[in-house]
Amino acid sequence: MTRLEVIGCCKTAGFSLDEIRVLLTDADPGRPVSRLLAKAKLTDIDAQMATLRRARGDHRVGDRVPVCLGRCL
Repeated sequence: MTRLEVIGCCKTAGFSLDEIRVLLTDADPGRPVSRLLAKAKLTDIDAQMATLRRARGDHRVGDRVPVCLGRCL
């Protein structure tokens, strides 16, 4: 991957430009700062996915509302 592709991937995952800068410049053995940032971002992504799953479930409940009720609203 090119540097720009990595930056785009990080942006898509929700990293800020400041966080991406840290990810790209972390040269310490084992990249502990990068690992900490990535772990925190995965926690955020998991929370967002749970929220989206709940929202999708709520939408399916709405699909079961009788059509006539939809006309009354």
